[in-house]
Amino acid sequence: MQHLDFDFLTYLNQVHTATDLYDTDIGVIPPVFQARPLTPDDIIHLHHPHSPSNGRPGYLTSPIRFPQNTFPTNLLSHIFSYLDPTDDDDADTFAACAQTCKQWTIPAERRLYQSIVAHDERSLFLLWDKLDGSADLSQHVREIKLKDSNRTGRVANFALHPRSERLPSWFLASPATLAPLAHNTSVLKIENINWRAFWLRNDLATTQWLSQWLLFPPLQELSLTSCSFTSFSEFELVMTAFSRIRKLSMEYVSWGEHPIAMAEALRAVSRRQSIALNGIHVGFGCDIHTITMWLLGTSSMSTLESIEFDAGHEASPEILAPFLSQTRRTTRYLRIGCAGMMHSLGPTLSIHISFHAWPLLRTFHLTLLGLAPERVNWVPICLARALPDIPRPSSLCPTKLCMPAVACATCRTQFCAIKTIVFDIWLSDPSELENPVWDHITLILHRLVAGGRGVERIVFAQRGALSLLETDYVVKRRLGSLHPFVETRSEWVQ
Repeated sequence: MQHLDFDFLTYLNQVHTATDLYDTDIGVIPPVFQARPLTPDDIIHLHHPHSPSNGRPGYLTSPIRFPQNTFPTNLLSHIFSYLDPTDDDDADTFAACAQTCKQWTIPAERRLYQSIVAHDERSLFLLWDKLDGSADLSQHVREIKLKDSNRTGRVANFALHPRSERLPSWFLASPATLAPLAHNTSVLKIENINWRAFWLRNDLATTQWLSQWLLFPPLQELSLTSCSFTSFSEFELVMTAFSRIRKLSMEYVSWGEHPIAMAEALRAVSRRQSIALNGIHVGFGCDIHTITMWLLGTSSMSTLESIEFDAGHEASPEILAPFLSQTRRTTRYLRIGCAGMMHSLGPTLSIHISFHAWPLLRTFHLTLLGLAPERVNWVPICLARALPDIPRPSSLCPTKLCMPAVACATCRTQFCAIKTIVFDIWLSDPSELENPVWDHITLILHRLVAGGRGVERIVFAQRGALSLLETDYVVKRRLGSLHPFVETRSEWVQ
């Protein structure tokens, strides 16, 4: 029962594979698993069920039989978990699976209704009709997406979308329709909505409609994609209705001209104090400066643990310095992108911020939209701020021996708190990693790992054309002796 230091008997007794299968899918646990652990004789008999029992109990004289014509329900649920209910093709697949047989219907529908989408009046009515008639499905809803299917394209400028655009009346009724039926919803996604058409104002009518969103249970995340507002004040009115959310995610969100929006964001407004986010994600097509200035006036400065920035301005990167300086003491996860951040957040980190002043930062995530030298030349700058031999003194010096211009010996050799570094890469050819910039990155990673005393994991999330197996081989060969610390995955989940 032992081969290559692998004890199969011990494995069975630890994971109780047969017990789990019987208990989950059949509901009956054979006496052999209730009475005692498996023995070598039991294993041999299971492999040779027709061998003599030699006086052993009768349950060993016949093999353990599993249904041969059906999949276990938990296995079906695991397979369905790889499909996305919000994708049109996957939704059609779920519909076909639900009609295959009775055993497939329940797991397929439960997974399908974990993420529901309403895009017009008809789809909203069908969702209400289905969930209202099935308490089992309604309690499995975790994510709701509201998307206007009549508007296409990304919002780049509010002037391109006049107020005369058709008002999506179904969207007005969506909170009162869906909230009472989705008690366990944690994520709300709003996509392709022209908020300018609603004429939101700080008046009674607007307040009454926005208060309907409070009918939802306490949401964990709000996502806004391709949404346009008349002004930043209009955006702030909407955010006040979702003051209980824990994470805000935005991509291609516009709210007027930048100078006017900045002025509105800098105003002192008391209602901002009700907003306390744990996570913020600013994607492409967003005014990152206005967002950071607005967040400085909220209660999020003492609660933010996750920061994800993909957007940025090439000019005036120092505007981000006050925001990063105030959030560095609570941040545990930091992700920055390449395209908009190369000239913004990269220099800000290298000039204003040292990762040794981020005491709780555990994961540093870099999104690389290309692997050419000109696309990754900002990466060594950011990684170098975590090196132990930082030239400037630390404000958190444990010995209080740092001089104003020179760090003490303790701070020059102290590792930062970062334990995991993640690279999002689009690798299509192994030669893309063969350039001098990646030589520099590899050298810095060697110093950060320091034989396991510093960084403990280096994760590459492969999104390119190269297979995951080939990517794992190429990356580990490129990083050389760092391969014990390297992981390659298809995606990274925080």
